[in-house]
Amino acid sequence: MRKLLLVILAAMPLVCSAQFKYKDVKCNPEYLTGAVSTNSDGSVYIERTINTEGKTAAQVMSIVDALVGGVSAPAKYIEVNQSDRMRIYRIEDKLVFRQNFINSNVATMAARLMISVENNQVVVRLDNIIYRIGSTATTTTSMPHDKWKSGYSVADSEIEIITAEEMISDKEALKINKTNSAYNAEVGNPFEKAESSVPSCVLRRYPAKFRVKTIDYIDALTEVIAKRLQ
Repeated sequence: MRKLLLVILAAMPLVCSAQFKYKDVKCNPEYLTGAVSTNSDGSVYIERTINTEGKTAAQVMSIVDALVGGVSAPAKYIEVNQSDRMRIYRIEDKLVFRQNFINSNVATMAARLMISVENNQVVVRLDNIIYRIGSTATTTTSMPHDKWKSGYSVADSEIEIITAEEMISDKEALKINKTNSAYNAEVGNPFEKAESSVPSCVLRRYPAKFRVKTIDYIDALTEVIAKRLQ
């Protein structure tokens, strides 16, 4: 089976290994309300679309297939289904929040990636997202990520398996900061702050890193596909 999208070489290492800084993202609208979607059943997904006007579904799928190579780690892209207008992959990759000589803060993300052609658009969708927190527990290579919760052979009692619904949904990752200080546009001095009368939305500190890294992951992937479609 084909194992890895070549886009990993161009985009994913930078996204996965960039150091996470909470202060730089906590109020960034790119990661706030609406950045992560939720189905009626509460399941989380992230979706991006790319305009493909002028290209047929066959041409688009040919480009997607050309991005698939035989490169191994760091990510595992395993083709599980395909049709004339869709490719479905099971992915597993590392999310690096902080890594240096002193400490390492890393999690593993598994998810389903669907790339489809619909109405002159490529739809890139990430769902069934699960995070493994901890570095020593391992699974068998054939274990589907949706079995992580019940199927792990856990040698380390500190290993934790968390779903996207429990971590990066708006409900879990966002909070209203009612006492947030904001710049008052009517104040002459741009450096003067005033208490905002409108409550602001911010990321919760712990879920923030998972939400930010997951959003960055699909954004980087979408950007590479978009460039190939130009």
